[in-house]
Amino acid sequence: MKIKVRKIVEEVKTEYDENTKKYFKYTERYENGYVEELEVDPLDITAFSTIKSVRLIGVGKNLYPLTLKSWKQAKKELSNLGILSQLDYSRAN
Repeated sequence: MKIKVRKIVEEVKTEYDENTKKYFKYTERYENGYVEELEVDPLDITAFSTIKSVRLIGVGKNLYPLTLKSWKQAKKELSNLGILSQLDYSRAN
């Protein structure tokens, strides 16, 4: 199964704090608009967000943000294979 994920870039920046008179580093994360295509075995999927605004998929121990089109296709494929019902924890007691 092929999925398209939004690429998130991490950039390390350095700023000067005038109060402490020292430099400090911080990491800034943002989406740069690029899309990566990954080949995933449906049995390796450990988590899937059914909420449209979140659109995350878990493969192994990694989480990937999906594009809207890829999220819709993955949701259809997973429901046809019966995997989506195994990943739905909303009705668990």
